[in-house]
Amino acid sequence: MKHFFRSCLAVGALLAIGNPATAQSFDWKQQDGQTLTLLLNNHPWSQAVKDLAGEFTEKTGIRLRLDVSNEEQFRARLTTVLQARSPDIDVYMSLKPREGAVFAKAGWYADLGPMLRDPKLTAGDYAFEDFGSALREA
Repeated sequence: MKHFFRSCLAVGALLAIGNPATAQSFDWKQQDGQTLTLLLNNHPWSQAVKDLAGEFTEKTGIRLRLDVSNEEQFRARLTTVLQARSPDIDVYMSLKPREGAVFAKAGWYADLGPMLRDPKLTAGDYAFEDFGSALREA
């Protein structure tokens, strides 16, 4: 997706939104004015993103456009958008055990490691190790 780079920054910022120490050394507003479209399944994680969207926009200047639907509609739309290489979405949910091999082969996943290591893209106190090892390795 054409905005994948920007999307990863936004997701990283969303995950670390509550840490005020980072605000002193990291430019949270470097993408101010941008809009990200998220295609999400109706899930507790999606609700959490929805609940934090206003705080995220206030901190980063990035607006979130959320497209949330039930499982069947979500999967049909996601597959269509990805196959068309459409710029209509920037971030999407994925269940690696279900579609991971197909999505990886199609080039619909990216290695986030370089972005996580870049201090201009990821706040210095972002603790990737806080995620379980199985998730990190996936």
